[in-house]
Amino acid sequence: MAELMIREATVNDCAALAWLNQLFNGGDGDVEQMRRQMVAARGVERPFLAFLNTQPVGFACLRLIPMVCDPHPYAELTELFVLEEAQRQGVGRALLAHVEAVAQQAGATRMGLMTGLDNRNAQAFYRRLGYSDDGLEMEKMLQNSAGNVKSDLTLF
Repeated sequence: MAELMIREATVNDCAALAWLNQLFNGGDGDVEQMRRQMVAARGVERPFLAFLNTQPVGFACLRLIPMVCDPHPYAELTELFVLEEAQRQGVGRALLAHVEAVAQQAGATRMGLMTGLDNRNAQAFYRRLGYSDDGLEMEKMLQNSAGNVKSDLTLF
C-alpha cells in the first residue's frame, strides 16, 4: 500500500511544484519563476504538496486573507491538482482536508473555492465533501498602458 504524506511546500520544492503546476495550469514549468512567486506570496498563499512513496503526486494552495468587516480570515482553496495516475486513491480528499485544517487553525470559519463551470468532476468532488454553490464569480482582464494583460481581477 502506498504511503501518503502531505506537507507545506518550501522553496526547496520549487521544481516539483513548477512541474505539477505546469501539468495543471500550463506554462513552461520555470523553476526560478516558481521560486519568485513563492517568495512573493509568503504570508498570503501557502502551497502544500502530496507525496505517494516520496514521489510528488499533487498539490493544493490555500489563500488566507484578513478581513476588514469580519474578525475571521477568509480562506480560499486556490489550487487543487492530483496526477491522473494518483487519482481515486484519496489524495485529493486528503489534500483538501489538510488545507481545511490549516485554515481552521488560522481562525477561518469557512472556505471558498472556484472551479470551472464545465468541470463537472471537480464540482461533484467538492459537493461530496460538503461544498455548495454560493454566489457568482465575475472576472475582467486588466491591461497596462501598453495594452498587455497585467493581471486578473476576481470579484466574489
